[in-house]
Amino acid sequence: MAKSLQQVLQGTNPPASRHFARFAKDNYLEEGLLFWLDSNDFLLLFQKQDMHVKAKAMFELYMGPTAKYKVNTSDHVIAEIKAVVDAEVNDAVFDNQLFIKAQKETETFLELDVWDRYVEWSKGAGKIGKVLERSSTSQELYDESKLLDRDKAREAVVELLKLPHEIESFKELARGLDCVEAIDFYLDVKKYQMLFEAADMKDTARRIWKMYLDDKAERMVNLPATQVKALKKVIIDNDCEKVDVKTFDKANKEMLNLITDNVYPAWLKKNKANAAGAATSTEASPAPAPAKSGGCCVIS
Repeated sequence: MAKSLQQVLQGTNPPASRHFARFAKDNYLEEGLLFWLDSNDFLLLFQKQDMHVKAKAMFELYMGPTAKYKVNTSDHVIAEIKAVVDAEVNDAVFDNQLFIKAQKETETFLELDVWDRYVEWSKGAGKIGKVLERSSTSQELYDESKLLDRDKAREAVVELLKLPHEIESFKELARGLDCVEAIDFYLDVKKYQMLFEAADMKDTARRIWKMYLDDKAERMVNLPATQVKALKKVIIDNDCEKVDVKTFDKANKEMLNLITDNVYPAWLKKNKANAAGAATSTEASPAPAPAKSGGCCVIS
């Protein structure tokens, strides 16, 4: 097990770095690590043509609209990189520091969000989902009795929405309930709450407003009119002058309530059905015949 994120990133302990990389891949969190490593490789380039080709490939892979491994990087940093990448190679002002800001933001994300999950996973010597089932704080995430206590149900949903594989399961169910935008809003606000710079907060707050709250929003969420009005005053009327990490707190609590009341019960039902189906399948499967002397081995 790696002792710190810096040990992983510096490569001073290869087995520990491979252990962290395996965790990241198994739990769909590898994009941040891959981007950080690619950014480090970019620092080794000196020829302008090489930097241009590498930068364009990295932007498309990690930041572009169809990026395969989308990284958690602020909008204004992405815009700065895009301006350089889009310029003609002879006109672009290239140096090997192009991705430094984005790399530092990604490192902060790895430290604050991914590292704790890795530590928990390491303790259980298995996938994070299995670790959570055994942990004292989340061993009852799959217990239907939680529906009788709304506070406990909300706590369970918060934990589940930290797991990439469960997020996809929640979204799949939410689409059928016409409320998938509530999950996306909740997750976008969680990313917003990890920002540090005022400029980043302003840009992201405007994007969240336009996407989810504006009268012409593409994916309007269901919020009380009083909350929408209050957010409009802060984001639109006052041009984000007073936005902070708590700006969307009340709105996100509403989204959490909506997810808990509508999607979580459906998720529990689906999980129970899947577990029952797996048990039935196991019981119905005949035991393999013993190997006969002189015959081939039975491979299970």
